[in-house]
Amino acid sequence: MRNIGIVKTNSYYYWYISIVIFFSLWIVYYRLPYISIFYIPAIIIIFLRSKYDIILRKDELVFIFIFIVYQSLPSSYQSIERNIGNVVNAVFIIALFFLRKEEIECIFIKVKYILVVILFFGFIFYTINLFGDIIKPFDVFVNEVNRLYVIYPFYVVEYPNFSYFDITEVWRFRSVFDEPGYLGTLAFFLLYIDSFDFSKKYNFLIFLCGLFTFSMAYYILCMIYYMLYSKEKIALILFSVMIILIFGYIYYNVNPEIMNRFISRFEISNTYEFAGDSRGGFMSTIDIYNSVISQDAISVLFGNGKLSYNHLQNGVDIRISDPTWVRIIYEYGLLYFILFITFLVRFSAVNINGLLFGILFAISLYQRPEVFYPIWFLLLIYSRIKYLKGISKKSWLFAELS
Repeated sequence: MRNIGIVKTNSYYYWYISIVIFFSLWIVYYRLPYISIFYIPAIIIIFLRSKYDIILRKDELVFIFIFIVYQSLPSSYQSIERNIGNVVNAVFIIALFFLRKEEIECIFIKVKYILVVILFFGFIFYTINLFGDIIKPFDVFVNEVNRLYVIYPFYVVEYPNFSYFDITEVWRFRSVFDEPGYLGTLAFFLLYIDSFDFSKKYNFLIFLCGLFTFSMAYYILCMIYYMLYSKEKIALILFSVMIILIFGYIYYNVNPEIMNRFISRFEISNTYEFAGDSRGGFMSTIDIYNSVISQDAISVLFGNGKLSYNHLQNGVDIRISDPTWVRIIYEYGLLYFILFITFLVRFSAVNINGLLFGILFAISLYQRPEVFYPIWFLLLIYSRIKYLKGISKKSWLFAELS
């Protein structure tokens, strides 16, 4: 691995921070236990070695301060240990902003390297098992909300233990993550930051794994990217379509049930929405939002506390338990939500590409609102550094405006 500036890329400091960031994700079985304990040495390393080359504007520092305060507030819906863990998690995220640009690049590369290695072996074993249960699982895991996972080498499979579970979910690739959509969302933003550069072979692996998540979020976000960059990415679009058709045909012959199920998710319902939107659709989300803002003013503005959606009260629509962006408003409050979106766009908008990244990141909150984890802020910081360098090309949509 090449050296980046004056940073020793093979330093165990950065390997430790990278491992902690990756395994703090929504990982099943392979997750590090008591992750907050692992954050503490990383925080100490960062602040002891930091040169305070901070890349935040003054108004962004205000948000960071508010973020620490909000995350530090105790919630009656969590144990003392979880409340303390939230504070440590917030401090670790803030610490990332104090790393030098070269250090952020170094850590990002290592996190991506860990993911690619896990995806490589996991996807091989997953593909083999499409033709039969050839590679046997070695454990079974039930998480805190009673979701049943069967553990294979480098990937997991969720099996039905509830009546509503769709058996086709078993065949969606999720690597070591709890849901296919989580991997799909992460895969898209990793590809976006790298401009879908398939000359780097690991990007093709990430792209392929994203396809086999059969995640609507992944496919829709990719479609948006292709529309924005269509004039510059004709070859990429044609190549992607060819890959989708080839692997779609192979997969259909192996497992037609899931392909039919996947295609049906893109059908338009009577309310002119995607029939397969597992978040309930736009109109449903609006109904949930109206239910949330019907609370008293204090709850609306300042929220009900982290994980409060598990203990819904005051007649709030129970569908808020679905992972929609409304959950952020219910937990943290409307003021915090507005501040977060403002920070997201403000922080990302160093140029047109950064602005588009921030907008798509905000859109993804509809499907994946649990963003207060180190990996997502690492993506934001790294994208800003990259776009400040002007590496990525412009979108044709805004080409005439610059």
